[in-house]
Amino acid sequence: MSRAPLRLEPEALACVDSALTTTRAIRRRLDLSRPVPRSLLREALQVAHQGPSGGAEEPIRWVVVTDSETRRRIGEVYRRAYRDLDAERPAPRGPGAERILRVRASSAYLARIMPEVPVQVLVCSAGPAPEGGHGALAAKFYGSVYPAVWSLQVALRARGLGSCLTTVGLRREQELTAAAGLATGWTCCALVPVAQMTGSDLGPAPRGPLNEVTRWI
Repeated sequence: MSRAPLRLEPEALACVDSALTTTRAIRRRLDLSRPVPRSLLREALQVAHQGPSGGAEEPIRWVVVTDSETRRRIGEVYRRAYRDLDAERPAPRGPGAERILRVRASSAYLARIMPEVPVQVLVCSAGPAPEGGHGALAAKFYGSVYPAVWSLQVALRARGLGSCLTTVGLRREQELTAAAGLATGWTCCALVPVAQMTGSDLGPAPRGPLNEVTRWI
């Protein structure tokens, strides 16, 4: 990969900002009918491979699933995990309830179609997850995985491919691991469905005012 100048030219900067602000969680717009070129997946993974790694240990492992039977098994595990989640959580109430219901409907749709998504990327760590869910060890463990997942999603979006970071399937992690035939000792951290997208454009996600969530000291 060639070196870049310390400061990007305005045109390149605009492209970076556009990719970062329009990389969305794509669910309903995943195109199940068109294959995903392996060359584009390799390019995006090469970009994501530059993600940060705590202690320079490079624990991240990418499992790219294109086999139809394996995708079906993984998708069925995901469906069951989503049903578990949906049965447990209460109905949203108050301000913002309508928006949450829309997101849930979109997530339910993804659960239904997961077995049919052309590519499923299981993102794993080569080591065990820390026992505590917070603190330095947890930060190092997950900080060596999720930034690279985001890099993958941005790189996919730049190449016209849609994706969505999901963790619901981890509710049934042992089943998911068995369905994918993952190596013993690996920890699955995310399932990222990937497909071509329907439609012709993407916009930024709605967000509240920046000054309401920013504190200058």
